[in-house]
Amino acid sequence: SDPSWKDGMRVELDACNTANDPGDGSEPFAAKLAEAMGVPVSGANNFVWIYSNGDVLVAPIAPSGGQNLSHPGGFMTYVPIDH
Repeated sequence: SDPSWKDGMRVELDACNTANDPGDGSEPFAAKLAEAMGVPVSGANNFVWIYSNGDVLVAPIAPSGGQNLSHPGGFMTYVPIDH
């Protein structure tokens, strides 16, 4: 619904775990959206923090259960398959 988005532009989902396997045998949400929209879609591979200044950080959970800011997560991009 972003008014600056134009048909064919790539999409970045600033939402937690949208690039991860949902565990039910289906594709990640970002992959499904890429196919549905026909554009590249990037999704986070872990939890997303959005700061008040607009910065986005994808931070993985450290083995101890806390956040490990020295090894942030990232975005994975899914590209629709040409049919």
